[in-house]
Amino acid sequence: MMSLRIRFILVFLITIPILFGISWLMADYYFPINDKYRWVALTIALIVIITSLNLYLLNPVCKSIKLLQTAIEQIRNGNFEAITNLWEDVSGPEMKKMAESLRIMAEQLMNIQFNLEEKVAKRTQELKERNEQLIKSRQAALSVVEDVLIEKKKTEQAHEDLRKIKDELDLRVKLRTEELKKSEEKFRLTFQAAPNGLIMVDHTGKIVLMNTQIEKMFLYSQNELAGQSIETLVPQRFHSNHVHYRSQFMQEPQDRQMGAGRDLFGKRKDGTEFPVEIGLKPLVTEEGVFVLSSIIDITERKNAEEKVKKANEDLKRANQLKSSFVSMVSHELRTPLSSMKAGIDMLLAGIDGPVNDEQRETLLIAQKNIDRLARLISNVLDYTRLEAGKMEMDFANINLNELVNEACQSMKHAILEKGLILETILPQTPLFSSCDEDRLKQVILNLLSNAIKFTESGGKIIISLKKTDGILCIEVKDNGIGIDKEDQNRIFEMFNQAITRGIWKTGGSGIGLAVCRLILEQHRGKITVQSQPGNGSTFSITFPQNLSASA
Repeated sequence: MMSLRIRFILVFLITIPILFGISWLMADYYFPINDKYRWVALTIALIVIITSLNLYLLNPVCKSIKLLQTAIEQIRNGNFEAITNLWEDVSGPEMKKMAESLRIMAEQLMNIQFNLEEKVAKRTQELKERNEQLIKSRQAALSVVEDVLIEKKKTEQAHEDLRKIKDELDLRVKLRTEELKKSEEKFRLTFQAAPNGLIMVDHTGKIVLMNTQIEKMFLYSQNELAGQSIETLVPQRFHSNHVHYRSQFMQEPQDRQMGAGRDLFGKRKDGTEFPVEIGLKPLVTEEGVFVLSSIIDITERKNAEEKVKKANEDLKRANQLKSSFVSMVSHELRTPLSSMKAGIDMLLAGIDGPVNDEQRETLLIAQKNIDRLARLISNVLDYTRLEAGKMEMDFANINLNELVNEACQSMKHAILEKGLILETILPQTPLFSSCDEDRLKQVILNLLSNAIKFTESGGKIIISLKKTDGILCIEVKDNGIGIDKEDQNRIFEMFNQAITRGIWKTGGSGIGLAVCRLILEQHRGKITVQSQPGNGSTFSITFPQNLSASA
């Protein structure tokens, strides 16, 4: 495109001749005037035409200038992107050159602005960090000041607390001192009023303290014994041994209970001796080891023990005489009873002639009483032999399932006769044990017999066998009259029956359970009972399956 200067030259060269010609013609035609006015009119017309042509030709320039002005305003407002397409919108080389210069200037300004923003941001961050450091420093300073104030306050409070503690300690010391005085007085009174003799010695055996019971027991005053050796109160024949024992005790002092060790004797001021029991309590203090001895005069107890010992010996002799007498009487009774039983059996068999019903009933009653008396004599003999340890047990490996079944079969007639139900509970695998078959069967029969006696018609008896941890247990349970709790221990003693069962008209002797107890003891076992009046009883016999392992 043409530059601005060329445009002006062309306009001028074109318009001047045209204007002169037109002006001349018009002046001749419209203005027949003199030459002076003709040139004035021509000049005015020329100005109007030139101005119009300039306005027409300079319009793109003005538009470009306006775009440049707008772009400059945008740059001033910081909108550097607004001049990106300015070079294409303006007309003329000069305008495009100016637009390119503006673009370059905008880019430079934009770079300057970006750098300034980075510097401002960096500086702002530095200022922010410095401000934060200042804030932290201020806070740290404030914290130090607060800590100092707090420590000062704590120090003041600590001083106040110490003062209060000191006052409290002073008060406690005062109260404690008074309590110690009272406690010492109580200890002194308690020590002196103790029912046992109390005496304290130091590690050398010197007496340092004693109570009034020692004075009464040994007939010495406290002033006489203070500072004396403890051997003063020991019989002369025990002096050397006592010094040795005392030295050993001081090397390893430990509590010794009353009555522990050998028989001891004390010696009174008048030389008489008496038996004593002594308990020792070592006391470890800052001054050394002291020993507090509690001494009891056991003269009366020794005398009572002698009397009891003599009475036991007399009772033992009497018991031996009783056992001998019972054994003799039982043996003497068995012979005539055997003859009487044989005679009654012969009469019942009709050997001596026919027997009518009334006679048979009388003979059966007699036979039953003879059998009962024979069992009583047998039980008495068993008891005396067992008590004296003269009954030998024939131990063998026995099938307990078969033993229980045999016992139940033996009592089957009595159970059916009374209208009772018998239930046996036995393990599927038979249990074996080393025991005396006849004696163990005797125990089971006795328990079954008692259950039958004390269970009313229609009742139920259960016998069971089981093993737990190598211990065998046979139980006989009934739903009979039961036993009072106070009777449950004494029914296993000789000639004792429970009061509840005693009023039951059974004719028992109170020997059977005592014999059972002794037989079980020979098997290293025991017999127990659990019962409530009116709710039946459960008798249990327990013994080890392997007697050799339990020995």
